[in-house]
Amino acid sequence: MKSIENEAIRFYLKNYSTIREWADIENDLNRESILFLESLGDDIKVAANSLDANCYIQFADNYPYYSLAKPHWFLKSDENLVVAIGLHWEKKVNFMDEYKRPYVGLWANRNTPQGNQLSPIIRSNLASIITEHNLRQEEDWPVWKLVKPPNEEFWKDLTPYRDLLIKSISNMWILLHEEIDNILQSNLPQPK
Repeated sequence: MKSIENEAIRFYLKNYSTIREWADIENDLNRESILFLESLGDDIKVAANSLDANCYIQFADNYPYYSLAKPHWFLKSDENLVVAIGLHWEKKVNFMDEYKRPYVGLWANRNTPQGNQLSPIIRSNLASIITEHNLRQEEDWPVWKLVKPPNEEFWKDLTPYRDLLIKSISNMWILLHEEIDNILQSNLPQPK
């Protein structure tokens, strides 16, 4: 081989420094995105209060979150949540990448025997809701959906995206919390 003939590779090599400089901006975008998501706290607490839900916030995890739950959604023995309805994101959140966007849904704590037991039951019991609302499902997240920015240039005014994220967690709560109560009541021993 005497030279690289692939035009895309040649372009990349010729513009390597500029491409790397532009790629580094993604780290800045990530920091700004996290600051934006962390700024939702007060509004989500207000929404939780209006929904008669308790709000739990965790930013130190690899998957930071706001979770809404009821007191009886906890295990009484060690104070771990069994299930929660939440807004979560990855530490490397990226609103432009479909698989790194924030998401809302119902989380089952599979670090507990009860969460492991409930995940397939939830998916089965909520199958019609999942289909009707075009939601996704996984083991840890029996019901969930990505929250896509509301318009192509959302960064010019974050208010509509902020409102959409708060509305998404609120609507997920409205859609699921009574169903979850019924599932928990039927499938977990109740405290005496």
